Amino acid sequence: VPLPQAPILILKAHTMGANCVSAIVLEDEDVNDSRKSVRVMISSGGDDQAVSLHYISVSFPSSVNDEDVSTEILQSFTRAESCASAIKGIKIVGDRFTGFRVYTTGYDQRVAMWSIDLKLNELDSPSINLDFLSSTPIDIKDINALDGCIVEERGKSAKTKEYIVAGGGGP
Repeated sequence: VPLPQAPILILKAHTMGANCVSAIVLEDEDVNDSRKSVRVMISSGGDDQAVSLHYISVSFPSSVNDEDVSTEILQSFTRAESCASAIKGIKIVGDRFTGFRVYTTGYDQRVAMWSIDLKLNELDSPSINLDFLSSTPIDIKDINALDGCIVEERGKSAKTKEYIVAGGGGP
């Protein structure tokens, strides 16, 4: 499959440089026999210390050969000054049962956890908010990466755990 020749969507998310981005598919549906649609949450962090969230719909043909992709921004939200320094890493995790969370990190040497409050109402447009949950210090001097995953444990007390990994340079 060839790469697209141009972006399908450009988002204005930050007043200064965007440093990191994470996305998660929230739901997908078949529009009809020839088209499919997915709802995606995109998060980004930047030099302006802000976290931005964009809830979008992407519609595309069922056929791989058709390049007719359309996008619609359903809602956007920016939490200004969400960190004490530039945000260098961001990750969205979660599901529709446990909710969605955003983890951020930056030069302030902290990993912060946020809850995404996404309200979907058939009558009104969706609304998004970002609520701070907690943060913890980390000892990584030049942080520049953040990733994570959810692991499901097996057995009698089956539960899920979220693991977050931060990386950077320096001792």
